[in-house]
Formats: sequence, C-alpha cells, structure tokens
Amino acid sequence: MLLSNTCNFQAHLSICSSCISYLLKKGQGGNVYSQHTFVSLLIEEFSEISASSIYFVSIFLIQVNWVSKEWAKRAALPSHVVTMLDNFPTNLHPMSQFSAAITALNSESSFARAYSEGVHKSKYWEFIYEDSMDLIAKLPCIAAKIYRNLNREGSSIGAIDSNLDWSHNFTNMLGYSDPQFTELMRLYLTIHRCNLRCLFT
Repeated sequence: MLLSNTCNFQAHLSICSSCISYLLKKGQGGNVYSQHTFVSLLIEEFSEISASSIYFVSIFLIQVNWVSKEWAKRAALPSHVVTMLDNFPTNLHPMSQFSAAITALNSESSFARAYSEGVHKSKYWEFIYEDSMDLIAKLPCIAAKIYRNLNREGSSIGAIDSNLDWSHNFTNMLGYSDPQFTELMRLYLTIHRCNLRCLFT
C-alpha cells in the first residue's frame, strides 16, 4: 500500500514538473492565476492526464498562487531600512549593504518580540515561520533598492504588484521589462536557491 501510494505520488509529481512552468507563464508572462483559471488551463492543455493528476497539479499551483500573493503582501520595507540604504556611501559593497539591511529588519521580527515576551518553546516555530516569510518577501526589495541606488541614481523601485510572481516583481523593481530577462531571472533565482539549500544541508 505504501509503495503504491509512493508510486502514485511520484507519477503526479512528474506530471506536475512538466506542467507547472508552462501554466505559470502561459499568455501572461508569470502572472498568478485564480483557482478556476488553474483548473481550466489544466483541462484545456493537458486533457490526456487523469483527474487525480489534474487535482494534484491544480492544488500545487493554487499553493504557488497563494505564496506569490502572500510575499507581495509582506514585501514593503520599513522606512528606517530604506533611509539606511539611501545613506550608505556608494563605495560600500552591495553585499555589505544587503547584509546590513537584513540585520536591520530585526526591528520587525515576530520571533524577537515573542521571545522577549516569554513565549513557550513549543510556539517558536510559528514566529520563525512568520519571520522567514517576511524576509523572503523583502529580499527582492532590498536588492532592487541597492541596485537602483548604485546604478539608477537612486530612483524608486516602484510598487509591488500582487498579480505578478516573486521574480517578475523583482525584475520590474530593477527596471527591466523584457520578458526574456524575467524568465532568465526566474531560472537564476531557482538555481541559486537550490545551491544554497545544498550548501547548508
């Protein structure tokens, strides 16, 4: 039974990997979709796959959609971090600026606040999760702000669009609108994430 379930999961996962990148960018260059659109696209484009696989992939894509919107909601930088980045000298290395900005975000830490209030250890993970989601959401804004300060005369990074994914918002904030560059950055960020995961495991 366990082997059968494992094989079914792997089969769904294989189908998922072949569908996801296509569906995420179909006709909209990385825009996120509603649940109804996800399912409609799956049925339209992959009618030969089973209903269970459609369900598996649609659930996965709905989760991707939720994460994109959640990161967009959490992306704004506190004003003191923006001010700090604007006041850094241009000869300060970008990675030094990046590290300093991340450290300064401690002021927004849910975990630090909960820990100081004596939260029980069994609840630590909840606040660590919130901090992790907040940090991932804010990293593109930090990087884009540093880039524009050093290469675009400090121009604004603009607003986050909740209808675009993480990478698409990042390339917009950098000031690039070429869809091929967005796709390249999406691939680069995915590979970079995997490299970091391998480094720390």
